[in-house]
Amino acid sequence: LEGVASHLQHAEGEAYLAEIREELCAGGYLPREQRKEQFSKTSGPREFVIKGYRVWVGRSSKQNDELVRKAAREDYWLHARDRPGSHVIVKNPQQREISIEVLQQAAQLAAYYSKGRDAMKVPVSYTRVKYLRKGSRPGLVMVTQEEGTLIVVPKGGL
Repeated sequence: LEGVASHLQHAEGEAYLAEIREELCAGGYLPREQRKEQFSKTSGPREFVIKGYRVWVGRSSKQNDELVRKAAREDYWLHARDRPGSHVIVKNPQQREISIEVLQQAAQLAAYYSKGRDAMKVPVSYTRVKYLRKGSRPGLVMVTQEEGTLIVVPKGGL
């Protein structure tokens, strides 16, 4: 529920709220409603470009799952440590080592779109997607090998 609360803080419009409501219904926290009218499908994850790398930030637990599922094994995954928040994926199509500057800016996004948004500094874990395993709940992953932690100031705009 803390993860859902974090996504609610960053929801941008009714379509995103509808997606979060659906997530709560699927988890048994809210009763399902009969709806005559469905909201239009929400747009995809937030997208950024950092020094030529495409960066995706999930908007809900369901989107976080989808981001990890669609990511390549050599893409980088970042998440605020020990806090609910968005998964951040740095696409790595050439499968090369990503610079620390790119990882730091992506970590700032992970911190900003988490419960740590108002903190002075937030630890953010990162690893390649190949070191993740799907958890039992939406948005939950298990890290089998963490490649590092960055301490960053949360920043939403780049």
